Amino acid sequence: MRRIRVWAIFLLAFKLLYVNCSTTCPLACLCHTLNGKKQVRCEAGGTTLSQKFISNSDRDIAVLFISGSKDNLNTFNLSTAIFQSTSFEEVHLSFSSLNYLPDSIFSPVSNTLRVLNLSSNNFQDIQKEVFLGLSRLTHLHLDGNILTSLTLSAFSYLSSLKVLTLSSNLISDVIQENAPLDNLEFLDLSFNLIGDPVGPQSTLSQIFFTNMPMLTVLNLTSNNVRSLPWEALDRHNRQLSELYLGYNKLQTIQPYQLSVLHSLKRVSLRGNPLRFISDEAFRGLHLDFLDLSGLPASVLDADLFVGARIKELDVSNMKLHAFRQETFRPIAANLQALNVSENRGLRVHSGMFRQFTSLKRLFMTHMPTSTLPPILGDNHNVIEELHLSHNGLVHLPDGLFPSLPNLRRLNLSHNRLQRVPHLAELKEIREIDLSGNRLAFLSEETIKAFSQSTSLLRSLKLTENPWDCDCKRVAPLRRWVSLGFDSFGRETVCMDAEGKINCPVCSLPASLRGTPINNISADALSSCDSDL
Repeated sequence: MRRIRVWAIFLLAFKLLYVNCSTTCPLACLCHTLNGKKQVRCEAGGTTLSQKFISNSDRDIAVLFISGSKDNLNTFNLSTAIFQSTSFEEVHLSFSSLNYLPDSIFSPVSNTLRVLNLSSNNFQDIQKEVFLGLSRLTHLHLDGNILTSLTLSAFSYLSSLKVLTLSSNLISDVIQENAPLDNLEFLDLSFNLIGDPVGPQSTLSQIFFTNMPMLTVLNLTSNNVRSLPWEALDRHNRQLSELYLGYNKLQTIQPYQLSVLHSLKRVSLRGNPLRFISDEAFRGLHLDFLDLSGLPASVLDADLFVGARIKELDVSNMKLHAFRQETFRPIAANLQALNVSENRGLRVHSGMFRQFTSLKRLFMTHMPTSTLPPILGDNHNVIEELHLSHNGLVHLPDGLFPSLPNLRRLNLSHNRLQRVPHLAELKEIREIDLSGNRLAFLSEETIKAFSQSTSLLRSLKLTENPWDCDCKRVAPLRRWVSLGFDSFGRETVCMDAEGKINCPVCSLPASLRGTPINNISADALSSCDSDL
């Protein structure tokens, strides 16, 4: 009876294996079921998609995903009837020299197709007849082609379209026409040439935004836009909540341009040659995130933030020399994250962030300061993340960590620290990065605290330090990382972002130079007092 039961289990396992690895799966592709949908994924490149490929595949495949790389392109031989007798819900065809699609090619899957990804091909233009019948399509991706113009009427058949991405093309000509995209929520036109002075259209016109009433995200990053039709955005796009205008040619933000877009939650103006932002430019806005990185310091007028509420603010790389309290006072009580990195001339002084009583995350990196004064003042109990990498720090105040009871993430990488005092007092800490410093050892007190089962620490990066593997100094650390994964020591200290083991390496003594700490033999430390 047991033998019959074993054979039954074997046959069931074989049947399941057959379902997931169909004999009709194309060569060099992976066929499996995910979330109840059968998929064919060919991601290595060099795949030829033809009528034969489709005919040899299962009829009930929901997702067709063919990708590759610039060095290993695919070949797509797409006839008018290639999708006959299929029921694809998603079609992803990327990385090929494909530059033409027959009219109505997707009509056979018009009742099922929801996602169409044609990114990283060679399209210069696409006619609207290609999309004939795709009234149920919700996502269209045309990124990474060589499209030179944008004609909204090309998408007029896509009445259910919610997401349209056209990033990284060569679009400079935006045809001024009125085409209904009544359900469009997400439009990505980043990394194009819109607004190029040599192009036929210097900016986006009012008519462009007329029929996008549901638009919530507009990404125009890295174009040459000098202005926007603010009145049209106010009139027709009342749902707009995310506006990304970084790295364009904007020179001014006038009164009642941004502030009338009352649904805005995330705004990026980074990297523009802005000479002027009007007083109270953000009045009435309750922003989750505002990015002013790379703008000239002169735009931070004393009344800039009057009437606004902002949770996260990026003022990095603005060539700030002084941190004027009056400028930030209107938003100080509600600010939860602040980035002042890369302001190399900024004078760091005691209490400079004292007024930010709700601050949870502080980024202050790439700033040449060798010491760290008590920058938080008395308002330190809510800080959860502190990022201080690439600063040249050689000393930390003894009272820094005991005053941060809720700290969860600490980044002190790439400084010049020889010791980090009182780490063991960080009871809520989850992640610590001390890589790229001048640490020769970690105190036994610290290792003992973090190796306890009650410790919340999950990542402690210690690489790129000159570790002294003298037995008394390295023994506690070596014991921790050698206990295996039951104690999480090796996982905590040595596992990198890719899941590979990369332990700290000895610098001294010469006999152990270049040896990962976890590879030090017990015999080499036999004279240590610690019991390994």
